[in-house]
Amino acid sequence: MHHAEQARQNKSKKSLLRTCLRLMLAAIIVPLAASLLLFFGFVSRQMRTQAEHMTQYYTDQLVNATTDALRQAQSIIYFTLGSDIIQSVMHTSQNPVGTQTELVQQEIGKATLFNAAWDDQYVHSIFLFRQDGVAFPASRSGIYQAEYGRLETVFRLFPDRNSTQSLIALSNNAKYSYMVVDYTALNDPTRCLGKLILEVDTAALIDAAPLQSVYPGAEVMLSDAQGNLLYAASDRLVGDLLVDLRTLDGTSNDVSQAIRWAGGDYLHCRAAVGDMILDVCVPQREILTGVRTTAAWYVLLTSLIFIGVLISAIYAYHGLLRPFAHTQQTLDRMAEGDLSVRMGAPEYQELAGMADTFNRMADTLTDLYQDAYKKGVLLRESEFKMLEAQINPHFIFNVLQVINLRCMEAGQKETSRMVTDLAGLLHGTIGKNGAPKVTFRQELAYVRYYLDLQKARFENALQYEIDYADPSILDYYLPKLTIQPLVENSVVHGLEPKRGGGKVSVKIWEEDDSVYIRVEDDGVGFLQGAVSPGAHNHIALDNIRKRLELMYGTHGTFRINSMPGTGTVVLIIIPIDKTEGEHDVQRTSGGQ
Repeated sequence: MHHAEQARQNKSKKSLLRTCLRLMLAAIIVPLAASLLLFFGFVSRQMRTQAEHMTQYYTDQLVNATTDALRQAQSIIYFTLGSDIIQSVMHTSQNPVGTQTELVQQEIGKATLFNAAWDDQYVHSIFLFRQDGVAFPASRSGIYQAEYGRLETVFRLFPDRNSTQSLIALSNNAKYSYMVVDYTALNDPTRCLGKLILEVDTAALIDAAPLQSVYPGAEVMLSDAQGNLLYAASDRLVGDLLVDLRTLDGTSNDVSQAIRWAGGDYLHCRAAVGDMILDVCVPQREILTGVRTTAAWYVLLTSLIFIGVLISAIYAYHGLLRPFAHTQQTLDRMAEGDLSVRMGAPEYQELAGMADTFNRMADTLTDLYQDAYKKGVLLRESEFKMLEAQINPHFIFNVLQVINLRCMEAGQKETSRMVTDLAGLLHGTIGKNGAPKVTFRQELAYVRYYLDLQKARFENALQYEIDYADPSILDYYLPKLTIQPLVENSVVHGLEPKRGGGKVSVKIWEEDDSVYIRVEDDGVGFLQGAVSPGAHNHIALDNIRKRLELMYGTHGTFRINSMPGTGTVVLIIIPIDKTEGEHDVQRTSGGQ
């Protein structure tokens, strides 16, 4: 029942192979999707920014070119106004003779000589009308009949027109537009002698070909200050689709403005050309046409890659499942107690190490099973011997107490004192109290126990001194058996080898929120670099150092200074510790 329940629980757990398959698919799908989103987002923004910059650049170039062309046309007007010959002809009211007409035409020809507006065919023809309607034509083609009809109509319809900063047109989106100015007398600028009219080829002036070569649906429109359309690069503006330019206020050239026009979204840029308004619109659908085409191919390619990877992953999953199933069967036989089962050589390199490890584990288990009985017997024998060797510390203390009583009854006070010191020292070293810290009063009591016992041994050859600056230090805590092993090390390894004995001093003082402990002897000393820290006479020092590091970390300090023939000084610095501990051990015997 237990194995069946365990099998059901195992089936409900996650499959490692399926998890790997999901992770592998996720590792492919997520980057593909992220790259697609990045492509659409980043590239779309880049394309829009590029379109904005290009529209802005084209608008600026077109404004500069148009402004320069109008400035060249104005130079024709100013030259004509300053011509004495033309002024004399315009002042007369008689019908001009042939020579006068030729002289006027020659003067106008001089005005157009080396003029960019005329040379680049922006200005198509020039007519000078007197107030009585007499006209003096200058046409590029030399045929005046068609031009005269148009310009005469302009002369009649716009008698009050006088501007060099704007153009007018006879109809919306006409081929030609006109600059109409008053021809005034030089000696009296308020006196109007007639009209000077320049016929401008608006299509040549507003060249939309560079922009439409990149964005075929781009629209370029020129209108006057009242919103009347002078020119449009596309016939779509005629009729019902004519955009109401008067709804677009201002002349800002901020291309970030999006407008809805003619059923589509456009990037719009507007600029002032004299007293006229130039509008440039780029359809947003054409900005992203390349992106959409590239994205379609990208999606198709990634889909094919994903399908291929999915098929490969399914094949790999079933290929890996078979050796794992065989491994599971082998492990089940081992779990049932068949220690003879071994794995054969797998076909995959990654499973070869697992098979080798399993076979070595099975060999080890077999060996362990064979040795289990022998080791069990040995273990039981060892435990029995350990129990026989154990002596209860209370039994030792009781025996020492009996010996002490016998000594006191026999009047052997010195022996009684030694027994008492030995009992106190054993109580601190092998007693069952597990407190990791004791007070300085307790620790110094252990030190006195030890030194009194050694003094009984060496008599006057051993001198010691215990000094503390403030009695309050005795209530502070320190790790148990910190000072006593240092004193023992000084006696055993410092003073015993020295002829004539020596002295051990223990000094304790408080400074900067820390307690300083100095243990010094004038024994034989040692060369610090010549003795390894693991030597027998250094085991106690290493143990104390490790316990200080464990309890205080970087806040504890342990220093040794020793030279052969001069003695040894050990300095310990620990933080003040007032943590409550065991009851203090009272000690009344003094030291020498």
